[in-house]
Amino acid sequence: MPDEGPSKRGEESPDGTDSSTDTPSSEALESDTAGLSMGREAAVALLAKVFLTATGFLGFVYFGQTLGPAGIGLYYFVLAVAKFLVQGMGGVSNAIKKRVAEVEAEVERYLGLGLLVLISFTGALLVGVYLLEGIIRAELGPVRYAYGGVAIVGSLGLFTLTNRIYAGIGKPGASFWVDTLRSVLTLGGQVALIMMGYGAVGLMGGLVGATIITGLLGFLLIGVRPRIPTRETVRSTLSFARWSVPNALVDNLYTRMDPMILGFLAGSTVVGYYEAAIRVTMPATLVAISIGDSLVVKASGLSSLGEDVQHDLRNAMSYVGLIAAPLFLGALALPPETLLVYLLREDFAPAWPALVGLALFQVFNVYKMPFEAVLDGMNRPDLRFRVSLLTVLIHLPLVYALGVTYGLLGVLRQRSSPRQFVSLPIRLSHAPYLIVLY
Repeated sequence: MPDEGPSKRGEESPDGTDSSTDTPSSEALESDTAGLSMGREAAVALLAKVFLTATGFLGFVYFGQTLGPAGIGLYYFVLAVAKFLVQGMGGVSNAIKKRVAEVEAEVERYLGLGLLVLISFTGALLVGVYLLEGIIRAELGPVRYAYGGVAIVGSLGLFTLTNRIYAGIGKPGASFWVDTLRSVLTLGGQVALIMMGYGAVGLMGGLVGATIITGLLGFLLIGVRPRIPTRETVRSTLSFARWSVPNALVDNLYTRMDPMILGFLAGSTVVGYYEAAIRVTMPATLVAISIGDSLVVKASGLSSLGEDVQHDLRNAMSYVGLIAAPLFLGALALPPETLLVYLLREDFAPAWPALVGLALFQVFNVYKMPFEAVLDGMNRPDLRFRVSLLTVLIHLPLVYALGVTYGLLGVLRQRSSPRQFVSLPIRLSHAPYLIVLY
C-alpha cells in the first residue's frame, strides 16, 4: 500500500520545525527489506536472545533466592496485567513496523503517530487508576502497585514503538541487541534496588528505568524527528492496526491469562511457582523468536513486490524446534524438584509439575510463530486474529474452570494441550500457499 513520498529537505514540517537539518530523511532510511539476509539477521538476533535470556535468568535466580515465590509472584502478577494492557500500544507499533518496512515509507510521520497514541493511552490509564483507587485498594492491595503497573505500561510502550520501527527500517538483528541492553540495565537496576530493600517495588522501578533509557536510545537510532502524521499515515496504519491491535491483545491474553488467573484465584505464591517454571523453559523459544522478527520484515518486503515467501517460511519451520523438543525430554528425565530447588530454594519444589507442563507447551508454541510472522508480513493479520480468537475462546473458560478446581495443575493441563491441532488446519484452509509445506 503506497504511502506519501518522503519529505523534501528544506520544507517546513507541519509542527513548525525545519527539515533542512542533518536529520536523515525517510528516503535515506529506505532499506532493501525484500533482499534481507534471513540467515545473517536471524544469527545476529539469536546471539542477542541467548545473551538476553541468560542475563534475565540469572536475575530471576537472584530474585527467587532473595524474595521467594510470594515476592516474585507479586511482581510478575503486576507485570502480566501491565503487559496485557500495553498490547494495545504494541498492536499499533506492529502496524507501524509493517508500514515503515515498505518502500518509501515516511518514517518520521509514523513515529509521530506512535508517540501521540502512546501519550494518550498512558494518560488514560493513569486517570483510570486515580479514579479507581478505592476499589483497587480494597480488592487487590496497595495502590502503589497499580501506579507501578501504569509506569511499566508507559515505558514498555515507548520501547516497543522505537524498537519495532528500528527493526522495520531494516535492522531486526540490531533491534534485538537494543533489547539485550535493556535486559542488562534492568537487571542491574533491579539488583541495586532489591539490595536497598525495595522488594517487588524495586523490581518494577528497575524495569521502568531501564526501559525508558533504551526506548530513548531507540529513538536516537531511528535517526528522524517525529512529525505530525498525515491522514494517509493514519489511514495506512489503521488499515493494519484494526487487526494487529486485536491480534496483540488476544495473543497476549493467551500468554498472560495463566498468571493473571492464578493471581486472582490462588495468590502470588502460586504465580511465583508458574513463573519459575516458565523461565526455565524460555530457551525453547530462542530460535523461533530470532527467526520470526526477520521473517516479518522479509515477508513484508517480498509481498510488497508481489514475490513469493514460501522458501523462507519452509526454512524457518525447519529450525524452530531445535531447542524445544530436547528441552521437554530433559524436563521429563530430571528427578522431580531437583532443578528448581538447586537453582532457587526449597520452597520452589512444588513448581516441578509446572516445569514439565510448560516444556510441553513450548514444543507446540514454537511451530506457530513462523506462520504468524508470515501472515503479519503479508498484510493478512485478519487470518491470524481469527485463529488466535478461536484459541482464546476455547482456552479461557477451560483454564478458569480447571484453575478453580485444581489450581496450578488444572491450569497446566489446559496450557499444555496441543494448540496447534486447533489452529493449524484453520491456517491451511485460509492460506493455500502454505499447503505445499505438507
